[in-house]
Amino acid sequence: MKLKGFLRKKMDKPHVDYPNLFIKEPKQFITLPSTKDPSAIDLKYPLLEPFAYAHITWSKSENKLIYNILEPSMTDKDKEVFEKMKTSLTELIDVKMSVIKNRAEAITYIQKKVQKIIEDTKLEMDMDRYVKIMYYLVRDFVGLNEIEPIMHDPYIEDIGCTGIDSYIYVVHRKFGSIETNIRYIDMEILINYVIKLSEKCGRYISYAKPILDGT
Repeated sequence: MKLKGFLRKKMDKPHVDYPNLFIKEPKQFITLPSTKDPSAIDLKYPLLEPFAYAHITWSKSENKLIYNILEPSMTDKDKEVFEKMKTSLTELIDVKMSVIKNRAEAITYIQKKVQKIIEDTKLEMDMDRYVKIMYYLVRDFVGLNEIEPIMHDPYIEDIGCTGIDSYIYVVHRKFGSIETNIRYIDMEILINYVIKLSEKCGRYISYAKPILDGT
């Protein structure tokens, strides 16, 4: 028996079969209760289940309704792993994500690349962290980053941004114009978002023609 080879196999990190990411999107309108008193509104409904939810509630401090996007919280370690994975994934991706029109195919493509990174770097990651980070990677690479959950709310008719450091607002079918808890405080991030949106819409945007209608 070749003991040296046997011990090496024992010491090698075992292969981990990570689960496929499953995101349930709303297929129809959810019945929302009616109320004449906006200060009594406290509604929560799924957008990208089980990861992202809309929470519409009255803010006493601001005296208005706020549309909050609720997503999984990340520890400092989660954020560190996420940023490393994001950098590696950017280097590894060999096609524009906007070219892959089928969302399921795009998610599968990202998952394969992520699993290759994990195997190549021998990164150890428990299932909970993997699923959480996969959600954020898919959200940012396949979707529209922070506003991706809003894109799946059937009640949203419009999304607006007035500029840097201003909260994004939405036009809700039931509650009208509402401020969200999302804002861009970095101009480069905002510009990258607009460019990504223009690519998804199949339209060109430049400083000469800076206005884009994403409908």
